Amino acid sequence: MGLKTALKLAITGNVIDFAVGYSPERIEEDVKAMLKEELYVDNSDELFERPEKARTLLYLTDNCGEVYFDRLFVGALKKSLRG
Repeated sequence: MGLKTALKLAITGNVIDFAVGYSPERIEEDVKAMLKEELYVDNSDELFERPEKARTLLYLTDNCGEVYFDRLFVGALKKSLRG
């Protein structure tokens, strides 16, 4: 999985978590639809090059509902840093 895809999944987790009255039955179709979308504001290139220069990375999550998607992103980021 590429970093951009993993980032979109982390964003998708936040969107799903934010939605009031969200139906869990729609998760698969919504995730697929959101992955096809372009980011409205895309600073991901800068985001992806900064950890290469850092000694420590702190990634904050706000609740357990979307942590699954966040873990995918952090895993992809760690993998990219290892080369």
